[in-house]
Amino acid sequence: KEETEAEQKKSEESEKKKSGKSALSLPKDGLDVGEIAGTVRDFLSDLTDRLRISRLRARVVIGTDDAAQTGILLGQTAALCGIIVPFLENTFDMQDYHVSADADFNADHTEWAFTVNCSIRPISLVRVLLRHGKPMYKLYKKYFK
Repeated sequence: KEETEAEQKKSEESEKKKSGKSALSLPKDGLDVGEIAGTVRDFLSDLTDRLRISRLRARVVIGTDDAAQTGILLGQTAALCGIIVPFLENTFDMQDYHVSADADFNADHTEWAFTVNCSIRPISLVRVLLRHGKPMYKLYKKYFK
């Protein structure tokens, strides 16, 4: 029985590698919006007057197996967008941006796309990454398994 389970896991992993797609794995207890917003705010506040954003596009379509959880995540995402977009407008020179969050109650996975065109001096970026690299890596490991 253990060999059969191991073979099934190997076949599932090989199918994922063949498809070339990795999915966002949301924790069962949902997103910790406060942790994400705090980490992003701290990171971006260190880039004040150093970063120029010429174009920003973000789109999230939330979907989970549970419709209630999808609705809760949509509300959290909308709140996060309502906090971060004005912060970006007030902190950086933003010329062109569009951010949208939506829910697909029939989907079982979340889809997202994010594009940003920006400019910064390399030495400023290195300094900020050294200061905030560890908390951002923890967030990455938490939500991208």
